[in-house]
Amino acid sequence: MRFDYIRSQFPGLGTDWVLLDNAGGSQILKPVVERINEHFYSSNVQLGGTYPHSMLAEERHEKAHLDLMRWVNADDPSEIILGSSTSLLVRTLAGNFSRIWKPGDEIIVTNCDHEANIGAWRELADRGIVVKEWKINPETFELEQEELKKLLTNRTKMVAFTAASNVLGMLNPVAEFAALAHSAGAMVCVDSVAYAPHRLIDVKEWDADFVVFSFYKTYGPHYAMMYGKREILDQLPGNNHFFIEESPYKFQPGNYKGYVQVRLFTYC
Repeated sequence: MRFDYIRSQFPGLGTDWVLLDNAGGSQILKPVVERINEHFYSSNVQLGGTYPHSMLAEERHEKAHLDLMRWVNADDPSEIILGSSTSLLVRTLAGNFSRIWKPGDEIIVTNCDHEANIGAWRELADRGIVVKEWKINPETFELEQEELKKLLTNRTKMVAFTAASNVLGMLNPVAEFAALAHSAGAMVCVDSVAYAPHRLIDVKEWDADFVVFSFYKTYGPHYAMMYGKREILDQLPGNNHFFIEESPYKFQPGNYKGYVQVRLFTYC
């Protein structure tokens, strides 16, 4: 009976087919679908207004950031950036850094990461950024700190690696890798897409600069989040409207809680 109840909470399982594609994305929970529908019915309006629907939308928007902040053990809701997928959020991050890094600066990626945490960084080679590859040990299929040490220099800006490999299933010692990268003055971007469905993320324990994962891997909608340390986010230019300067809004094109007031000020 309990098993039947659990299955009933996933509308996508109500067919004659056995779905084996959860590595690509989990089925969404019924209460999540209902919550999304309720939002579109009652608060699908512009943030920043003084009428009830807008105030409700803003309340829900801020609660989402607070809940996600607590989920990953961050310090500030402004450190939580939302977007349509992990791939897009990493691309947003890489695009911001491409505007402040200089030719000859270095990025380290692995040969066992998902494309989401490799492709956008590799493309910065077109701007003169040096991209290095941290390779797994072919005997143990593990990333080793000694190999990372060989790649790190005083020009290394970012080390991008996975918390859990979606191909090999290995769990990496994120905190140790982060400490090593930080000792060389580099930041880390941790892909947690394959990690989040199975274990809690603690960004403080990891001391990670950026952590990304997708909700559609954790029974949610096709959406994603990125954690970023506030002091780093504040230094990035952003990619929203020119008049939006605070995080997370400068990294989330679209609705903005101060947009109504800023628009009236700009055009009146």
